[in-house]
Amino acid sequence: MVGQMDISQAKIRGFITHSVGNKLRDEAFVLSNETAKLDENVSSIILKNYLGGLKNSDSYRFFHESDTNLNEIRVFSNEIFNGSKNFVEASNKIAKHLYSKSTHPSVPAGDLFIVLFSNLTIDGQEVDALGIFKTETKEDFLSVYEENGALNVRGSLGIDPRNLQKAAIIPAGQDMLFAFERGSSTAYWLDDFLKVEKLATKKSTAAYVARLIKETVKEIGEPQAVAGYQDEIHRVLSVEAPTVRDILDAGRPFVGDDQSINLRGSVDLATGLTLDPDHILEAKLVQRAATNAFKRIPITRGIHLVLSGKGLTGAINTEFSDDRRFVTITIEMKETK
Repeated sequence: MVGQMDISQAKIRGFITHSVGNKLRDEAFVLSNETAKLDENVSSIILKNYLGGLKNSDSYRFFHESDTNLNEIRVFSNEIFNGSKNFVEASNKIAKHLYSKSTHPSVPAGDLFIVLFSNLTIDGQEVDALGIFKTETKEDFLSVYEENGALNVRGSLGIDPRNLQKAAIIPAGQDMLFAFERGSSTAYWLDDFLKVEKLATKKSTAAYVARLIKETVKEIGEPQAVAGYQDEIHRVLSVEAPTVRDILDAGRPFVGDDQSINLRGSVDLATGLTLDPDHILEAKLVQRAATNAFKRIPITRGIHLVLSGKGLTGAINTEFSDDRRFVTITIEMKETK
């Protein structure tokens, strides 16, 4: 399985902090010229919250218009791994690169943590890894302290380690990385700073197909047609080695060729993933995702059926009274196998 990370034996070999402002607003950035000294408590917090916070994040690969070996973050991280540049010098390059990409008005200033980890296990292989984290918000904290035999309270401003906004873990010698971006309206971390593309893992592929099915259900609207589409999807996923093309073809009779293309484009944009039509799906995993996608079925205008458990619908019939004040809904229920 792609991108399984075990951090139980991980250690911190190097840690440095920089402050990066918004270049458009002419905010300064401050570079450290030496690594920080961490006590055991701080190291534990970073391993648990910063490194641990990426365990279940999406997997990506570096991208570049001409050659992925020219991707700046890939170059700088490899300089650290192969020792051609020392950790401090390479981390300064990373901070300067982030500053050069912080040009949108909505990109906030923040603290940049760059961490060199050892003893990570990725897909069963022990590796070093580089962590890049940016915190763009600070929180108010209260602390209790003793002074002259009395307990007092003071306030301080600090970073909540559980509230990661921007993060990346780059394993040495591998073609993938873990990353996520939260907390800002401008998607600059993944697209501009890291410049990465999402990997088609089993998890991300299942999420993509579920999104595509859900959007197709919304587009179809009419309950009888949705039931027919549901049957077609389950038929597709019952055959050996179903593909993305099979899922796309299942929706075309219900929404038309043009809308099928539009739906795929919108799902590509929403998920950040573009799948080859011949990409083979893991039927069981996608089947579970597809079942969840059919949990909310449109019945008539303003009325939806929400299913729980393992229930699936068959035919759905609606019959209105002559004055349309009353509606009788008949639902055929199926049970998943």
